[in-house]
Amino acid sequence: MRLRPPPTDPAPDLDHIDILELMATGKRTTTWDAFDTVRRTRCIVKVIRAHRRGDNEIRTSVIREGVTLQTLSHPHLVRGYGMFGDAPDADGPVGFTMQTVPGATLDVVIDDGCLDPADTVELGLQVSSALQYLHGHNWIHLDVKPSNIIVHGGQATLIDLGLLTGPGERRAGAGTRGYLAPEQADGRALTPAADTFSLGVTLVESLSGQRPFGREAVWSSRRRIPLREGRMPRRPAGVPEHLPAGLRDLLLEMVHLDPARRPSMCDVWQRLSSLSRTTTRSAATPDTGQPASSPAHAKRRR
Repeated sequence: MRLRPPPTDPAPDLDHIDILELMATGKRTTTWDAFDTVRRTRCIVKVIRAHRRGDNEIRTSVIREGVTLQTLSHPHLVRGYGMFGDAPDADGPVGFTMQTVPGATLDVVIDDGCLDPADTVELGLQVSSALQYLHGHNWIHLDVKPSNIIVHGGQATLIDLGLLTGPGERRAGAGTRGYLAPEQADGRALTPAADTFSLGVTLVESLSGQRPFGREAVWSSRRRIPLREGRMPRRPAGVPEHLPAGLRDLLLEMVHLDPARRPSMCDVWQRLSSLSRTTTRSAATPDTGQPASSPAHAKRRR
């Protein structure tokens, strides 16, 4: 009989980190709201669950995420503060601390009402700049979706680099149903075009509340197996007809089933930048005032 792991783990005991409360428990990690007594600031602690510390794949993924967040710096990418337990001979909690970002995840914002085209263009500009930065450092995010984007005061921040992958790798099924690109589901060699697809789906959903290929895009609704292209819808839904032609064309290209037919993230940013100069904005990118930052605790929609 296989014993189930405990519903959660005890709070990690870390130097100069005061744990305040549990934010989320996942299969691989727990996420905690905390206070860094050296930095004198709130932070998020992401730690591998005790019963998964021996899993090398999880350990590698979490350490990769933490180190990358510390190494990279971009105004629309969550910042990493420090690692713990990452030495090969370390015993005890393994994970990292990162910035607490105020605001609400985009999926919560969309639940309250879809964005207008101007706000969607601004959102796309900010997130595509973060993704272009990641791609320039030879990383693919692989999990772009509304629950991994926090908006606050006209600013969008991309979070959760837990699936960070290098170009050419194959990770069949990695990602979230409804957002992952067909080549992710099929286990083909990955390119930055996978992020273009996921961002396109996110922007379409921001505008219309619909995902172009449905909530189970490229996945069987019964079993977690990929659907081949021949069984997928050929025409994406949810892209409003009334959009400015340049925006509608761009979104349709971004969610093309063939990765070779999608624009690069650099091209996405340049075209959105042009559109931002001609699209009247009714308001800034949605402003929310509640803290909601963490790669592991953001609300997930299925």
